[in-house]
Amino acid sequence: MSGCITISPMGGLANRMRAILSARALAKDAGAQLRVLWNVSHELGCEPHWLFHTENWDFDWRTTTANTHHWLWKPAGKSNLFIPAVWQRLKFTQHIHDRTHLLNKSISTQQLLTAAQTNLYITSGLEFYPYNHADTAKIFAPTEQIEVMVEEKLEQMLDCKKIGIHIRRTDNQQSILHSPDRLFSDMMRQQIQCNRNAMFYLATDSSEVKQKLTHEFAARIVTSPDDACRSSRHGIMEAWAEMLALSHMDLIIGSYYSSFSEMAAQIGNVPLVMAKK
Repeated sequence: MSGCITISPMGGLANRMRAILSARALAKDAGAQLRVLWNVSHELGCEPHWLFHTENWDFDWRTTTANTHHWLWKPAGKSNLFIPAVWQRLKFTQHIHDRTHLLNKSISTQQLLTAAQTNLYITSGLEFYPYNHADTAKIFAPTEQIEVMVEEKLEQMLDCKKIGIHIRRTDNQQSILHSPDRLFSDMMRQQIQCNRNAMFYLATDSSEVKQKLTHEFAARIVTSPDDACRSSRHGIMEAWAEMLALSHMDLIIGSYYSSFSEMAAQIGNVPLVMAKK
């Protein structure tokens, strides 16, 4: 009897994308059905159909929010007093979570395949099962509106060596610690020495970093005028357009411990160098 996998992808955009791709690959290998529950929250305030051609997805999906009757499908946490966890344990045969199974790698690939033969519920933001990276651009094809946003970003970068810069700040302490601003500046200057026509697309969630590097590198910098905002639809659409812009670069210099840098490189099959001290 075939199983059914229900996944609630967690975290930001890149985290959710890699978790969905992992679940899709697991479902195919296990011969199981797949359903994706996309939670609209302060972590990511946008429904997927504003970002991707979801009509081409080869799995079922639905959106959950705090204001709909689907809230019991949401990841359990302090904000909902862990109430969904009680209902989810009654509904599903097995429940696999980043904190309890995946981060510490306490479950093997074979155990995942066995669990997928049951009624399995997964909450994750990780690449917890191997998938074909070539599928990324196919599954997450951008909408026409997003494509226009990307084109507008890239039209200033013609006839140059295109270098993508992704600097993660705000709540990512690992990136702040291991990928300091000065290291990015040094690596950017090295690129200019090697390529006199180098230009940089800067994607960052820090307005301070954006201001500093724009001042330092002036006309060589292309960046969004908008402040990063994960809780709004426009903010997430802008983040997705920036990830795609990075995927069109010749090289990406990324932040340590950032799935955003990795996913951009994966989409465009672009070389990725981590700025890590």
